[in-house]
Amino acid sequence: MKRIESIQALRGIAAVMVILCHCRWHFCFGGLNVGEMIFSHGAMGVDLFFIISGFIMTITTAKTRGISSTPADFFIKRIARILPLYWAATSMYVFFDRGPSWFVQGENIGVLIKSFLWVPANLHGAPPEFGHPPMGVGWTLNYEMLFYLIFGISLFFKEKRWIFTFGTFAILLVAIPLFYGHFTFDTRAPLWQNPSYLSFVTNPILWEFIIGVGIGLLYVSKINVPNRWIAKGILGIAICLFVGQYVSGIKAGFGILGWGLSSSLLMLSLTLYVKTNPLPVPRFAVFLGTISYSLYLTHLIVQVFLLRILEKLQWSSVWYQPWYGFVYLGLVLLCAYGSYVIFEMICTNWLKRVMYDFFKFKKLSDKHHRCRTEPR
Repeated sequence: MKRIESIQALRGIAAVMVILCHCRWHFCFGGLNVGEMIFSHGAMGVDLFFIISGFIMTITTAKTRGISSTPADFFIKRIARILPLYWAATSMYVFFDRGPSWFVQGENIGVLIKSFLWVPANLHGAPPEFGHPPMGVGWTLNYEMLFYLIFGISLFFKEKRWIFTFGTFAILLVAIPLFYGHFTFDTRAPLWQNPSYLSFVTNPILWEFIIGVGIGLLYVSKINVPNRWIAKGILGIAICLFVGQYVSGIKAGFGILGWGLSSSLLMLSLTLYVKTNPLPVPRFAVFLGTISYSLYLTHLIVQVFLLRILEKLQWSSVWYQPWYGFVYLGLVLLCAYGSYVIFEMICTNWLKRVMYDFFKFKKLSDKHHRCRTEPR
């Protein structure tokens, strides 16, 4: 399916929101922390990311019909794109932030392995993060990979895969919490007295992926808003609600009772509009969406790398200078693009070829084995 540039741009905006939230202390003007005032709710981009993920996975597999090759293809593409950059970014961040000695301490290796396998760092920690992995933003990748796992398995069910998808999430988010008397939409509610992996897979933040899937199904359906001005009005209202929630801080927090509410409305109204109407999108915004994954993972590496340099030079005072903030953002953009080329294009394509060749070899071997052992 053709890329929807407005959604791509929205993904870039979500990444930039998170980055600005993480560097807001740089923008102090005359003792006034303007960055804190403007960017403190930038974590709202995480909710938008989750909804967009559900939407994109749905529309890109909407016409899938395979029962064996398609799920394998899905998992290969997801792993090849997510794994190389995440593993490299996590390792680089730890190296700059905690030093090479961190890697030789036994307990830290276990933490790193859990991070590499997208397992929550501490199930006794506060939800929805459940402890932060070595690179803080990695907690969101845990939920992304859980969604990809369920979504990928659903592809085995062909036309009935939506029954499997919604059924699985209904069990995780409704049936199990109701059975234990813990049903809630609050992502920060401590659901279990004895936390286990069940605490993670039943966290209400997963509703945002399902909302994205629902919006994706609506987009590929025949349902639309026939009147352009009505669609434009709905989109305008949704944008105002999104910006209003961001600025005011009303219902601030993760989940559909927090930032997910206005994010869902924005996503829904935008997809309904672009389904039948053209929407000019600045090329730079589309570019940000293209490198959004690299932006999301590399900005913390640039941040800690620059901090170590400032400490060596004893220039830590410039940390709160606005000009330093702009220099930092420029370097983040440059490094993210380099990361995109190296990891998301070169490494991803190489890893996909390796995995495709491996599974093709396995199929040929199995076929050859059957020819020799099965009765003729």
